[in-house]
Amino acid sequence: MAVIINTPPKAEPERLSRLVERVNAGEIKIPKFQRGFVWQRPAVIALLESILQGYPIGSLLFWRTEQKLKSERDIQGFALPPTADKYPTNYVLDGQQRLTTVYGALSYRGPAESHILSVIYDLRSKELRHRQATEGQWCLPLNLMFDFARFNQFQQSLTSLPDANELNAEALRVNETFREYQVPVVTLTERTLDEVCPIFERINSTGTKLTVYDLMVAATFSEDFDLNDEVQALRGSLGAQSSYVDGDSVLRTLSAFRGKSVKKKAILALRDLPRSELRENVTATRKALEKAIDFLRTEVGVVSSDFLPYEAQLTVLSKVFSQRKEPLTPEHRAGLRSWFWLSSFRERYRGASDSVLDGDIEQCQPFLAGSGSLVQLKKIEQDDLRGKDFRKGTAITHAYIALLATCRPRGLLDGAPIDVEGSLSWENQREFHHIFPKAYLATCSEPFRTRQSDIANIMLLPSAPNKQISSERPSVYMARLKEQHDAAAFDEILASNLIPPLEDSGLLIDEFEYFLEVRLELIVNKINELVGTLNPKTK
Repeated sequence: MAVIINTPPKAEPERLSRLVERVNAGEIKIPKFQRGFVWQRPAVIALLESILQGYPIGSLLFWRTEQKLKSERDIQGFALPPTADKYPTNYVLDGQQRLTTVYGALSYRGPAESHILSVIYDLRSKELRHRQATEGQWCLPLNLMFDFARFNQFQQSLTSLPDANELNAEALRVNETFREYQVPVVTLTERTLDEVCPIFERINSTGTKLTVYDLMVAATFSEDFDLNDEVQALRGSLGAQSSYVDGDSVLRTLSAFRGKSVKKKAILALRDLPRSELRENVTATRKALEKAIDFLRTEVGVVSSDFLPYEAQLTVLSKVFSQRKEPLTPEHRAGLRSWFWLSSFRERYRGASDSVLDGDIEQCQPFLAGSGSLVQLKKIEQDDLRGKDFRKGTAITHAYIALLATCRPRGLLDGAPIDVEGSLSWENQREFHHIFPKAYLATCSEPFRTRQSDIANIMLLPSAPNKQISSERPSVYMARLKEQHDAAAFDEILASNLIPPLEDSGLLIDEFEYFLEVRLELIVNKINELVGTLNPKTK
């Protein structure tokens, strides 16, 4: 709905002390369609420094209405004071981060140190900083500014210091600056919620960048619908698997479910849907996401959201599952597994535009109709993976970890199955072992050192045996392990880790480059075994 304001509202200056009083009284609230507090510590200090310097910090925009909206009860874990409903209420449309910072810093009553809104002013160095566990007696907490009794006590505490007069003078200057500082406040009146949300969206499309999700929360907000609540309920229903999705991924999946596009324009078009229909679509999206996540976990080894190669893959899988009420056929599931491995190791969605994802979404229906592969991609060759580093955040690394998980790896020491779900986390990086240890390779020539993190040099290994092996060269620790196992049994353990038989691997003679090549061949053969066996039509 277009909003025409014939007479622009005027900005009225208001003291910070008055703004704090109004928040405490419940006259000013933050509506739930606002995103959360996202500022980092440097931004908090910079704003407060601007106030101390007398610089302008921009205006605030409020919407005064008697319509009651859901509002935030806490900010960054800092609880807002409970208040009775006021008629009317002023809801913050623009300036939430600034108002939160000012109100929080001047009112914070939580633990003295560590919190982002707990700020002090050093009267000697004349600097603002976040409060630490111990501070000098001359450090003035900003939350005393509008509390006369506590501020007076602080002044009294300075009398024992040799420079008490100078410190008290500086404290009074800072106090007066915060008390007298004025902020321009623009207040909209006689507007409906349907009119206000587009205003909020327009304001925030040119200011601090909001995500599409932030804008959609505002644009679809109504008395009986809160997209943020719907998404949180969806994530809650996923339980331990909630980390696979966030607000933006839910919106992309929802948009794909509704049509064939995940572009911003298509997502924003969802705001035109009746709220009842939007809620139904969220429910359907949840069911599709549950099936897609289950597929990733049980059929292609993505047992943790940390190791999903591309979020786009979750969107495509959800689209497939949303298009078919009955269970997928074995052929469909095989085709999806093939597509997963190829799109991961071929890095199909690396830096890809939404058009690539839209094209794959369009192929979901023909794929389900039995037209072969979801996407035609070439098989993997050794040259495609040679020299690829094992590095957090890359699709190939994540796909490689999933590949290891599907092989059901066993421990080198005892041959017991490795708990891949418990081990696979970036918090457990010690579970990823350099077969040729970095400490050993550091003593070798330059070509060896540059390939120490090659994916072919990485295996899954629980932290205990990893520590035991430490920096030993393979010829030492592999020979020792060989003595602890039957030769054939140990080769089976190695095979479960995609490591060639010991006698053919080069490990017993510390042939690093030879080992990388023979293991890379084994890895690529395993990928193409999955791809080729599961989807014979793939070229």
